[in-house]
Amino acid sequence: MNPELPITAVVLCAALLHAVWNAVLKTGEDRLATLAHMNGPWLLVAAPLVALLPLPAPESWPYLAGSVLLHWVYLLGLLWMYRVGDLSHVYPLARGSAPLVLSLLSWWVAGELLHTREWLGVALVSMGVLTLTLQGGRSSRADWRPVAAALFVGATIVGYTLTDGLGVRRAGTTLGYVMWLFGLMALPWWVALARVHLGRRVRMPRRALLSALACGVMAMTAYALVIWALRQAPMAPVAALRETSVIFAALIGTLKLGEPFGRRRVLASVLVAAGVALINLPG
Repeated sequence: MNPELPITAVVLCAALLHAVWNAVLKTGEDRLATLAHMNGPWLLVAAPLVALLPLPAPESWPYLAGSVLLHWVYLLGLLWMYRVGDLSHVYPLARGSAPLVLSLLSWWVAGELLHTREWLGVALVSMGVLTLTLQGGRSSRADWRPVAAALFVGATIVGYTLTDGLGVRRAGTTLGYVMWLFGLMALPWWVALARVHLGRRVRMPRRALLSALACGVMAMTAYALVIWALRQAPMAPVAALRETSVIFAALIGTLKLGEPFGRRRVLASVLVAAGVALINLPG
């Protein structure tokens, strides 16, 4: 990754936003309702803008379609993952398993050969993130389902990151690509939204509804920033920087949920910080 601090700052901002909306989704009483309402702002924002922005180039359409499908699977995987596992265990495992795999695939598919320090930086970020999975917890001991769910989600993260990295570079318009992506992603979730309100007749508390809508805006903003970065820099370092969201999630757990930060979280933070520094060293 080129040592351009603005790109790093943008991706770290995206990571913070990502950690916040995942924490809200995990702690919500009705995750399907929360996720369905999160998609509301996606379509409301994207629908008018796709008519005003340039259409992505036809070369990017297969990647756009593939990314939409992968994101649908990813969101369903999140529901499964947060149903069977604890946030402090499954979230780091899902996020930490992606960058190293993406490093190899982006080299093979896109010819992005990283410098040695960048490989080391990506490895340190991944190690730091995965360190958090070693903490004790009900889901980390006997049940295989949280691990399976987290690794499944990690695989979808690799898939849509690689697909969007290749797609946005062929689109000719970053914002147009982003708006089409979120507009198409939101469509089936409006069906889920109808089911939530009509089939199940669920009434979300006003505060929960507003939180879900705000998280939809955060999720859209966060990934739009990531897609912009994927067009500017190699995919693996961008993905590694994005996974610093796990450290932000740990801080949120400490500051808002009263969870102890602990030595493992300190170690994870040090490893991630060292990895980020290596990725951004001049050279």
